[in-house]
Amino acid sequence: MIQKKKILTLLFVLSLAFSYAQQNRAIRLQECLDQTVLAHPLYEQYQLHQQLTDLKVENLKSDLKPQIALNGKASWQDKVIELPVAIPGITIPGVSKDQYRLSLDLNQALYRGGMNTFQNKMEATNLTLMELATDKEIYAAKSQTKTLFFQIILSDKQKQILQSYQTILDQKIEESRVLVREGLALESMLDVLKLERLKTKQELDQLDLTQKALIKNLNEFTQLNLDEHCSFILPEIDALPEETLNNRFEYRLMQVQQKQVETAKHLLNAKTKPMLFAFATAGFGRPGFNLLSNDFDDFYMLGINLSWKVWDWKKNKNELKLLDIDKDLIETQKESFNLNIQLGLNQLQADIDNQISLLNNDPEIIRLHQNIVNTAEAQFKNGTLSTTDYVVELQKLNQAKLNYEMHRIALVNSKLAYIELVGKL
Repeated sequence: MIQKKKILTLLFVLSLAFSYAQQNRAIRLQECLDQTVLAHPLYEQYQLHQQLTDLKVENLKSDLKPQIALNGKASWQDKVIELPVAIPGITIPGVSKDQYRLSLDLNQALYRGGMNTFQNKMEATNLTLMELATDKEIYAAKSQTKTLFFQIILSDKQKQILQSYQTILDQKIEESRVLVREGLALESMLDVLKLERLKTKQELDQLDLTQKALIKNLNEFTQLNLDEHCSFILPEIDALPEETLNNRFEYRLMQVQQKQVETAKHLLNAKTKPMLFAFATAGFGRPGFNLLSNDFDDFYMLGINLSWKVWDWKKNKNELKLLDIDKDLIETQKESFNLNIQLGLNQLQADIDNQISLLNNDPEIIRLHQNIVNTAEAQFKNGTLSTTDYVVELQKLNQAKLNYEMHRIALVNSKLAYIELVGKL
């Protein structure tokens, strides 16, 4: 029995320790972003794309190896080779109309105009394109993670300010109750404060539900087992990155597409060059290579094949022109993309400057509101200011504090949006 109590006590202590650790668990944005990448279903595509490319390259290598085939044939024909004249004293056997052939044929590419090299380059380019497409999808998930993270921080700051405001209201309610009991204040004054407290509680309850939903969605992306007891840390960002677009997936994607066009042009040129193949065949059949013999016989042959398409009615030339047009189209897309990104960066820089300007004024605004509240509180206690007017001043001070936190969070969020737009999130 004593042993059982010790075990239960130990489990209770461990449970408290885990609960305390969870409550004090600091969650940072970078941790969430990194985990979003690792937990995303598309993350496995990187390995699958590599496997796919490796198999394709292996198949291309097989084109350079000897191609061996076993071929068989049995046929019957209505006519065979015959001599048109008879030679006295010589009997020439006739050739059977049923014929049979079984052979082992070998072909070996000797020269293909460098086609295999460019095919390998094309597969490497395709791999890069597939990886960039996956990068873009995961980057979008990271953007959603960032948005959720900041929404959670904002809701948390709103809760803290409202809880502080609620504490002030509780204090004023207790003070008003004393005044009502002593006959120095009306019951309606107390009701105004109670009503304001109920409204504040409603806002807090709504924020709790919103925050739980946000954290649940963030868990779907990160799989970090987060809850409302975790402490979400607002990132600190000092300097913004340079305005270079080389890190944007779209820009790199278009660069690789242009590279793919160049590789396709080299591949087309390779197809116009002569192709040289060695071949060998050996087999058994009737007739063999001696067509005048009607006996089953073995046979073999060695040789070289040359294939060169010397005229294609300008088809290759037109295909090269098509590829040049494709490359020019991609270049115009790059220019349009650069323009749109630059416009976005300009707007974000204006947002950042605006947030900085607001933050510079917020402390003074809070200080002035605090002075007004202090004066209003004295008037309220003296009975020269109504409860409603006093609550209005409290609300203004509370809103000023909330604005400060919102501006502070918005500044960091705008900086991160700038970093995201540059492609370095």
